[in-house]
Amino acid sequence: MMKAKPTVYIASFCALAFGTGLSGGALALHGGTGLDDEVFRRAITCGCAKINISTQLKHAFVDGFVGYNRDNPSDYEPLRLIEAQYKTLLELFSSRIEQFGAGGQGARLLGTGS
Repeated sequence: MMKAKPTVYIASFCALAFGTGLSGGALALHGGTGLDDEVFRRAITCGCAKINISTQLKHAFVDGFVGYNRDNPSDYEPLRLIEAQYKTLLELFSSRIEQFGAGGQGARLLGTGS
């Protein structure tokens, strides 16, 4: 569990991106869990093409379980539990896809449409 808010030196990140010519999408932001929306927005503006939020996804997975178990303490049906976890992850995926600027681009990104 993160104890302090992470610090991203976004000016340095952007200077690296633009100074090296990597601002066309070759940069990755590792350790994105816990960063605020403004950091994501600025990193994407500087050319960040990949943002790692694995820990946040794992927390959502666990939260889906905990929330379902709290609301349904005597329900041990695994499929309902998995569905609750799936819905929690889907909500997070959907919000991050929009936030990271990829909303509505699935077909293009998968090469199945325009």
